[in-house]
Amino acid sequence: MTIPAPDLSHYRPCDGRCRCSHHNGVLGIDSSHLFLLARSAAVDADAAGQLLELLRAHTCAGQRRLVTSVTCLDDECFRAVGPAVLGKERVSISDICSGIGYSEVRSIIELLPETAHDDLPEKINVRGTVLSLDRGERSLVQALGDEDGAVIVTNDEDAFDAIWELMETGVVPHVPVMSLALMEYMYMCQALTADQAVLVCDQAVATMDPRISEAKRRRKVRHAEDVVQRIVLAEAKRSLA
Repeated sequence: MTIPAPDLSHYRPCDGRCRCSHHNGVLGIDSSHLFLLARSAAVDADAAGQLLELLRAHTCAGQRRLVTSVTCLDDECFRAVGPAVLGKERVSISDICSGIGYSEVRSIIELLPETAHDDLPEKINVRGTVLSLDRGERSLVQALGDEDGAVIVTNDEDAFDAIWELMETGVVPHVPVMSLALMEYMYMCQALTADQAVLVCDQAVATMDPRISEAKRRRKVRHAEDVVQRIVLAEAKRSLA
């Protein structure tokens, strides 16, 4: 079954010229999305330059702020502190995307101050499944505070579902969006080229965590295929215009 085009009713455009933001000008980036961008950029000979180009595209020509939390960027993406978890090797963005520096990423993404106040529920019931936010996702939601209508982009289906439930129940004002959906929005408003958007979709499938369930794997593949199909059709229409 074909996944329909995303429902944008929860999203507010940042201004009349941009159709991909659908928020008030603030885009929170979690570590799963940043890792996806890094893996996509890594296929290019100039991996660092490609990653920075993808990040700049997320600002929609400066119409929105890109933000993240200290935990997401320092601890999870650049592995600045903390031991390896459960014996797993800690992978950094700079390991994946050769030549990229922390300061270069920080020049594009604003680092929000952490807060000690934690009023988010530990467990979130979503359609009978109990979910929880990891440290990075939790810190990003908290750091955004009461930023009404800010969007949080994630490549993690559970994080999306958990944040959506928190939004629907009035716990937080932030709207989650999946990485693949954002790539489609950004292509449609021409912040990304078709090649860039399709590359990220391909990498979202190629670099899936092998531990995820088969059901989640099928949903990710189907979503990527449908986004790419819509982009190909849109490109064909543009070529005829």
